[in-house]
Amino acid sequence: PQSATPDFTGTQGYLRPAPQGVDADFAHQDPRTRGAGIRIVDLEYDWNPFHEDLGFDWSSDLGGDVFPRYTGFADEHGTAVMGELVGRDNGYGVTGGVPDAGMFGISPTRRISETRTSWRPAEAMTYAAQFLDAGDALLIEQQTVGPNGGTRYVPIEWMQSAFDATRLLSDLGITVVATGGNGGENLDAPEFLGRFDRSVRDSGAIVVGAGNSTTRARLGFSV
Repeated sequence: PQSATPDFTGTQGYLRPAPQGVDADFAHQDPRTRGAGIRIVDLEYDWNPFHEDLGFDWSSDLGGDVFPRYTGFADEHGTAVMGELVGRDNGYGVTGGVPDAGMFGISPTRRISETRTSWRPAEAMTYAAQFLDAGDALLIEQQTVGPNGGTRYVPIEWMQSAFDATRLLSDLGITVVATGGNGGENLDAPEFLGRFDRSVRDSGAIVVGAGNSTTRARLGFSV
């Protein structure tokens, strides 16, 4: 029975009023804030479209055979993020921040032969542009190694190709939201060559790091 399905909406603090969340609860009183008519594309390796709180099918995969999903990292992360965005408003599970938006995914791995793929996120982003209009959004769930190497990950636009793809999408009126990366780096440090100084170059992306839910301070692993 439906009532036996757990309800996790009470744990979605990010939808609650400030300072806990962004007060999406209040915004949802205006139906225009629920995402109807907007498409969101998630640049992510894999996701589960059949999750009961999403209710998609594989038509949500825009990459198809050109950008095949990479299943080596499992699908939990992509599925969770899609749930935060468009989880169905159905009285159980979670409810997305923009539950009426259309949700799609595309993998950053490009097929280059019958047996080989290559990580090419900028190509995936430009490929996805054909499915998007001004006012739509692309979410980048990817990071890249910065100038300090190793696991010192930084926003993907450190790569010039990804910066160019982001700028293209931004110029088309598409909102690009990018992860800041988990490398604990200072993007204002000299070795970053001013690439994250908006007076030097600006991709137009909204770059989001991780912060403490109480103090709002940057978490140590985040840029």
